[in-house]
Order: sequence, then C-alpha cells, then structure tokens
Amino acid sequence: MQDKQQSWLERLSMESWQAEMVISGVAIFGSFQLFDGVSSLIDWLYFRLPGSFMYVAYFLCFYLFIAVAMLSMSFLGHFVVRSIWIASIGLESVYPEIRRENATYSPHFMDQFLRRFPSFKGFNEELDRIGSSILAYALMLVMVFIGIGCLIGLALLLGTMTAMFTTEELGLNVSLGLLGIAVVVIFFNAILNSKALQNRPWVQKIHFPLTIGISYLFANVFFRPHSYLSFIIRTNLDPKRYWKFMIMIVIGVTIISGSVFQRTNLVALLDDVYLRFDQRTDRLYSGNYLDESAGQELAFIRPQIPSMVIHSAAELTLFLPLPEREERKIFLRCSEKEPADMEDRDEARNATYAYRLSCYKEQIKVAIDDQAVEYVVKVYIHPHDAEPGLQYFFPNLDLLPGEHQIIIQHLAIEGAQEKTDRIPFIYLPK
Repeated sequence: MQDKQQSWLERLSMESWQAEMVISGVAIFGSFQLFDGVSSLIDWLYFRLPGSFMYVAYFLCFYLFIAVAMLSMSFLGHFVVRSIWIASIGLESVYPEIRRENATYSPHFMDQFLRRFPSFKGFNEELDRIGSSILAYALMLVMVFIGIGCLIGLALLLGTMTAMFTTEELGLNVSLGLLGIAVVVIFFNAILNSKALQNRPWVQKIHFPLTIGISYLFANVFFRPHSYLSFIIRTNLDPKRYWKFMIMIVIGVTIISGSVFQRTNLVALLDDVYLRFDQRTDRLYSGNYLDESAGQELAFIRPQIPSMVIHSAAELTLFLPLPEREERKIFLRCSEKEPADMEDRDEARNATYAYRLSCYKEQIKVAIDDQAVEYVVKVYIHPHDAEPGLQYFFPNLDLLPGEHQIIIQHLAIEGAQEKTDRIPFIYLPK
C-alpha cells in the first residue's frame, strides 16, 4: 500500500506541471486585477478616514500592494520558468545531449563549453526544481505581507472605533500602541533566534511557543500552509541561496509594482502630499479637468473644473472633493452653533443641512484671480466613483479673455498645514 502511495505521489509530482501551467496562466490575469481592488481601498480610505489615521492607512495599503505585486510576480516568474522547462524537455527528447563532435565548433572550444555546461539533463532538472519551488517560496512571502496587512487593518479598525466614541488622538494612540506591541514582540522573537541566545534553557522554553503565536497572528487562516512552506524552505536552503531568492523577488516586485504604483492614489494618503496638491500654477494637472480625467478609474481627489479652456462663463463649475480629514476640522472650527435637538424630524434635518452648508461657506473660500465672486454651493456626490464633495456654480460671472485661476482657501487647515488649491484655466469666448 505504501509503495502504491509513493508511486502515485511521484507520478503526481512528475505530471503536476500541467496543472501548474493552467493555474499560472489564469492567475497571472487574476492577480493583476487585484491591483484595482487595492486601488479602490486606497480611494475609500482617502475619503473616509480622519487625518490622524492616514499614515496607518498608508502602510496598510502599502503592504497589501506589495503582497499583490509579489503574487503577480511569482505567477509570472513560474509561468516563464515552466515554459522554458517544457521547451527544454521537448528538445531533450530529440537531442539528448550537447555533442562534442560537430561541424560548427572545434573540439577545443567544445571541451571548454562542456566544462561550463556539463549536462543538458541536469539543466532541465534544475529548471524543474526552480519551477516547483518558486510558487511556494513567493506564496510564503505573500502570506506574510497579507498577515501584516491584516494586523495593521485590525489596529486601524480598533483605533477608528475608539475615535468614534472618544477622541481622534486617543483612537490613534490605540492603533499605534497595538502596532508597537506587535513590533516589539517580533523583534524580541528574532533576537531569541540569534546564535548567542538560542541554546539557553530559558530561551528554549519560550522561543517555540512565541514563534507559533506570532505565526498564528500573522498567517491566521493560512497558519498551517505558511508553517510548512516557510520551515521547509528555511531548513533546506542555505542562507546564501535564500537571500539570492529574496533579491530576485525584490527586483521582480519593484519592476511590477513600479509600473502600477503611479496609477494609484497611495501617496495622497500622506499629509505632506495631500497638502501639496495644486499649489503650482506654472503647469497644468490633468486631474483638475473633467474632460482630461473622466475616463480614468482612480477617484477624483483634486478640485476639478470642466476643461482647461472655457468658452463661456456659464460653463465654469467647480467640484471640490471633501475627505473626512478636512470635514472634521471644518465643523470643529465653524463659528456656527450646531442646531439643538428638535421634535420635528424634517425641521431638524433642514436645520442640520443649513448648518453644514454655512460651515462649508465659512471655512472654504473660493475666488477667481484673488477676487471674491458670487457662487452657489451644494453638497454633491460625484457619479464618477461616489466621491463626496461640494459643487460650485458661478452665476453672473464676468471674465476677460485670457488666463485665469480659481483659488480655493481651506481655512480649517491652519498653521504649517495650510492648504490652498489653485486651478489655472484659459477663457476664450467664442
């Protein structure tokens, strides 16, 4: 019975490349679609989270982004290696070895060549080993990055829930405290595995259970497969070869992620980037103009007018995206008093609407060429990707032909974090 099982396993391992190729081919397409999912999460966090949590959200999305890039790279690399292996196996069935005696090269040349490349069969076996291990190696790392993302996501969730019932500062401290504890535990566990400590009796008592606990924390539902994959790889590969694999994966992830990174709003989660938007008027940003960006899948995070060139003053409108990080500050700094509780629901609702609009008008000032203008503003959810914001209209607008700019001052963002948006446009009346 054991011989039959062993024979079945050997036959399965010999023929598994067929299933591997099918899986890789489908997964290459599917894994690249996951970038859209991470991008949508970035856009959602951009509009929904308070400003204090943005750095935590940035690292959450960064690790998920790297996990997807690693997954895509592993399937792509596996597909390439297996394709070369299939071609080599087919060639070996026709020409089993490199011939020393041939009409093209001299025996002296071929002797040197065969010392450098001794066996075609050995080369195919090496390709088979790489093809069989590359997926396991990369998936092991993907599980780690997904685990880190889940841990950061849990800390972010608990922090934002705390901020809902207490203060934003306390909620942030909860998130950072949980992440700090996790970092200290991981660093301590790594020290325990050092040559100087790993054989001490007290270390032997706590090192294994602590490692298992950390694996449960990070790998969670993938605990068993992650444990098998990681320990098989780490106990069978010498450190030099292990780090060679790591360097190859880092290079592959950098190439793949670099080609996709610019098509996300990830860096906009950071305050310094968010506050820097639209400060320049010496260049045009396509994201400020609807006709230039209507087809893009990214959420609209820049203030936006219809076009770079306006032919009629009546055409000029402004959509101002309004993320949670600013909206909270607007209501905190608003001089208007929040309406008291009312028995009539409709009356209470209308009072709240009027209060919110009054705060928006007070804390966000819109001008054209440094001149105050008449405008009508309404709360608006953009149909492009349900971006929350404000929609401005400019009745009775009088413009001279030539260059102009819309200036948006965000008064609620004060001090070193001052924010002013500027959108240049050209008015060419027909």
